[in-house]
Amino acid sequence: MSRASLPDADPGRRTAWPLPGERLLLAAGTAPPDRGLDAFRTWARLRPGPVPPAERRLLPLAWWNLRSLSRGEPALEAAGEAFRGAWADTVRREASVAGILASLGALAAPVLLKGAALVASGVVPSGARPMADVDVLVEAGRHEAARAFLLGAGFTPILPAPEGARARLHSEGLRRSDGLAFDLHAAAFASHRAPGADDPLLARTRAASYAGAAVRVPAPEDHLLLVCWHGLHWSDAPAVHWVADALLLLRHAGDRFDWDVFTAEAVRRNVAASAARALRFLSADFGAAVPPRVFLALDAAPGGFLGRLEAATIVRPPSLAGGLLVHWLSHRRARPGAGLWSSLVGFPRHFADMWGVGAPARVPGEALSRIRSRIRKSRETRA
Repeated sequence: MSRASLPDADPGRRTAWPLPGERLLLAAGTAPPDRGLDAFRTWARLRPGPVPPAERRLLPLAWWNLRSLSRGEPALEAAGEAFRGAWADTVRREASVAGILASLGALAAPVLLKGAALVASGVVPSGARPMADVDVLVEAGRHEAARAFLLGAGFTPILPAPEGARARLHSEGLRRSDGLAFDLHAAAFASHRAPGADDPLLARTRAASYAGAAVRVPAPEDHLLLVCWHGLHWSDAPAVHWVADALLLLRHAGDRFDWDVFTAEAVRRNVAASAARALRFLSADFGAAVPPRVFLALDAAPGGFLGRLEAATIVRPPSLAGGLLVHWLSHRRARPGAGLWSSLVGFPRHFADMWGVGAPARVPGEALSRIRSRIRKSRETRA
């Protein structure tokens, strides 16, 4: 491998899949220490200059995994500094979060997701999994009360959205003036707001503690599916740590992981193609032990063509055609009992709510305006 194998990504071209340098650090953070150290040394040799942000987020986990071998490894000492900084940030966050979660618990029985849930479950220690916010799922009947409490506690929406759009989004980011942020979920999965969609997940949650507050966390099967589904979605800040989250979840669960539950849930949520794609990557590139029957069941799930098209779309930067597909599938999932014609008739209303334009008749004009804006920005970027 040469230095050219660790290029800095063009933000407009990169996908949700980890780049070579990120893959080396993911191996350093999840492989047995002897192999992990080899991967880290390779990364350190090929990345002598500034470390890109996505790789910086992986350094604390790499140090934690290799800390017993850090003596005499200058690059690992630098990773240790990253861990200590992330740990200090986590301690400060947890001190602020404790009271909020305790109050939320009296209202809504919060279920932690993603990074906070991994810490609460003992999958990773505080500091090894940097977090920009705390993801909290609150079941539908108590969601508005939880949101009102957070607003009353000084939190404000990070990206204000039209009321109609908020009703269709699976989560809303809220931040306080001191920087503490929550991602308040009305649904665990993006594009899965159908009534009762999270009932099986909620029934399988387990009691845990985070920052001294009583919380609940998903079962490992639900959490792995959630990590894979959200991790495969492209974002401005690449969330490549989903790979480490998935590998460590599987390691922590061991033989207790129920692949039948995972497979059934992926099929029920119509994300079998994306789940299969994520698992093949984890298996081929990082040696995750996935039973062959899991791939057979996921590949045989209904909706294979659309699912594969969606799986190929969500990992890439947004496009007009891709956005229409993702919105259409989100719209269909929110109305699982509706027929094709009914779904088509209701699709303009979906966009009218998401864009806050009021009447569905205004959707074409808004769409043309957005297309022109996209074309103009593209020309300005090339210029």
